[in-house]
Amino acid sequence: MTEKIQEYSYEKLPKTMDLIRRFLIHGHKDGGSFTEPTIEQYKLDFHYFFRWFKKEFDEITEKDAEDYYEFLKNLKLSELTAGRRISTIKGLLRYAIVRKILNKEKNPIIVKTDRREEHNKFLEVTKEILSNEEVTNLLSSMRNPRDNCLFALMYGLGLRIGEVTKIMVSDISIDRGEILIHGKGKKNRINRLKPCLINRIKLYLLVRRGGNTDVFFTGKDGRPIYRKTINKLLSEKCKELGINKPITAHSLRHTAITHMLEDGVPMPEVAGIVGHSDIKMTWRYTQIARMEQSYLNKFRDF
Repeated sequence: MTEKIQEYSYEKLPKTMDLIRRFLIHGHKDGGSFTEPTIEQYKLDFHYFFRWFKKEFDEITEKDAEDYYEFLKNLKLSELTAGRRISTIKGLLRYAIVRKILNKEKNPIIVKTDRREEHNKFLEVTKEILSNEEVTNLLSSMRNPRDNCLFALMYGLGLRIGEVTKIMVSDISIDRGEILIHGKGKKNRINRLKPCLINRIKLYLLVRRGGNTDVFFTGKDGRPIYRKTINKLLSEKCKELGINKPITAHSLRHTAITHMLEDGVPMPEVAGIVGHSDIKMTWRYTQIARMEQSYLNKFRDF
């Protein structure tokens, strides 16, 4: 559950407060990719960071940065959470550099970033990768047509949780076997649907409770399904099946990308399917995929 903050620590730091305000406006209103949940999470990350330092962003020293790294290591945080907190601060300070508010040489968080450490953190993703058998068991155990369709789409197309909740009935063309995905940063894409996905969509449409709403995945009350509901469903099902891995909805995306590469789907095609704007993001998964072997022909059924 997101922590409720009455007053963010950086609100007592005028220059930092102004920088954060401009950064968030830039990322949200100026064609950026910041959603409301993202902005709230960033505010929390900034709060924790500046609560630790109690000084303006341009007064932070290299020693401060080293202490903060050590502090995060001692907290009982997941690798992803700790990495995100650092990435959030780096994003803010890079913005300050681009806007010529901060000199690059005075940016200790970026100067002290160890690329090897970042690489090793990414390799932690291997703990979240499901096997083919685990994916099959997971989906076959979901008797509810909505849940089965939802998680099959997340895995089959490597969708982000924010993308699957934005799917509209009108985004799906069963006749053409296509679906429009509203991607991160307003970068939409059209994906082809495998027959096993089309079948699941048809079954779900027979029982869907949506009334007049165009939202595809809805709850019992006909309203859009919540992100926390999706993660809760997945967590409960993994526990029931004895899958002892740190699985979240995003783990299905990691798993899908890894499996696509292992099944021989070309890297540019994988990047297009999952919405990677930079193919380097896809390339990272070759370090954890067991490369042995186009999406519609080779990627496994599920």
